[in-house]
Amino acid sequence: MLRPAQLLHLQDNATLGGLNFAFSQAALVPALILAVIFGYKLVQRWMDEQARVRAERLRLLEQALKNPSIDRATVEGLAPKLTGARRVERSGGAGPFTTLVLAAGWVTLFAGVAFRLSGDPDGIIGVVTGLALVTLPFAVREFERHASRT
Repeated sequence: MLRPAQLLHLQDNATLGGLNFAFSQAALVPALILAVIFGYKLVQRWMDEQARVRAERLRLLEQALKNPSIDRATVEGLAPKLTGARRVERSGGAGPFTTLVLAAGWVTLFAGVAFRLSGDPDGIIGVVTGLALVTLPFAVREFERHASRT
């Protein structure tokens, strides 16, 4: 039985229990291409299913609106769902600046982790900076909440 510790010590053409393991970068490219194709097909299938569900809901809403016995309030409630219009409600949601800071924080955090894993010791600076940017909007919101109580 192959233990995880043994997997870490396999070389490019290692022999383990009579089995020859040949790892090469040339075999990695087709595997990555297949992984991308598989991921694409999964996302495509999920999107097709979502479109089918939306179409079914739309069909049901149209049938409901054609019913002569529904009242005016129901029609007004169903109409935005048919047209796709949404009410804009801003109750404490993140603004564009907060979203930008969070996005920059996530990118910096994961770039720092990638650099650190590649062996660059300065990658820790990116990790700490990214973590600070990710937590900054939440910290500011908590400080504002605390200041409004006092």
